[in-house]
Amino acid sequence: TVYDSNGKVVLMGKTDKEGEFDFKIEKPGKYKVVVNAELGHRAVTTFQIGNLTNENSNSQETSGEEKEQKTEAASNISEREIRKVIREELRPIHRELLKIEERESSISYKDVIGGLGWIIGIFGAFMFGYCVRRKNGNAL
Repeated sequence: TVYDSNGKVVLMGKTDKEGEFDFKIEKPGKYKVVVNAELGHRAVTTFQIGNLTNENSNSQETSGEEKEQKTEAASNISEREIRKVIREELRPIHRELLKIEERESSISYKDVIGGLGWIIGIFGAFMFGYCVRRKNGNAL
């Protein structure tokens, strides 16, 4: 979620699989990004688009096209900075998720013993049925 300096929501979205979220803000000002991740993790950072003091003082001297180019350049730089900050903030969460995935996907000794128990149990049930049939004279 991206908030302006007044605390108003500017935009909301979701990150992609790499944890990136692209957006464009054209209005100069101070903004805050709040990232809510899984397992209750949260990251907050602030950034500024454009140079607020210089743009206000030079507004009569620059043309509309020049202002747009300056704002766009400042916006592009800030987007890169935001991606970097968000990536850094989400890195510990990403590591923790990878550790959990490794634990869940690896085979433990409990899994091996459980599998052997199932095999022995099925074989025991088969042998029990075979012995009961043989005792009754209905051998296979």
